[in-house]
Amino acid sequence: MKQEFQIVAIVLITTFSVLSCKNQKKEQESNPMVEVEPSVQFEGNNPVIRHIRTADPSAHIWNDGKVWMYTSRDMEDATFYDSMDGYRAFSSTDMVNWTDHGEVLHSRDIPWGTSGWMWAPTAIYKNDKYYLLYPHSVKGSKDDMRCGVAVSDVPEGPFKDIGWIEGVDGQWLDLVCLRTTMEKSIYTGA
Repeated sequence: MKQEFQIVAIVLITTFSVLSCKNQKKEQESNPMVEVEPSVQFEGNNPVIRHIRTADPSAHIWNDGKVWMYTSRDMEDATFYDSMDGYRAFSSTDMVNWTDHGEVLHSRDIPWGTSGWMWAPTAIYKNDKYYLLYPHSVKGSKDDMRCGVAVSDVPEGPFKDIGWIEGVDGQWLDLVCLRTTMEKSIYTGA
């Protein structure tokens, strides 16, 4: 009985495998892949930023046509992620050569926040202002992370903290801002 079951199982698995391959071939024939020439040649240019340790990049294309990237700054001697103490801005016209605009916001400039714990920023542009949105821990509790907001007249900063988004509890982390014709939304990964 056990041997008959094994034979039936093998026959069924083989049948499904063959049918699956045939369906995949039909799908490939009806939806052929198109080869596209890359507009930028990649030659092992990773990591993009090499002179300092960065993390959590958020890339944007503003009205100047440049790619702007906002990152967390990881300290060189860090052994834990609690020492990430500031955000930096970088820009590029070709995504190969990057300009470091330096630190745009530091935890010492956030009166409600604690040192360290500055992770995963993002940015938006509205009414001729640039806004940096960032998760940051409230003084006295690394577990009480809020979505801070800082503003600048220029994409390279510096950004000035204007508080946190009130009325929403929880751990803010990995923020993503989406703007559609219907509404504006902020999503968080935590």
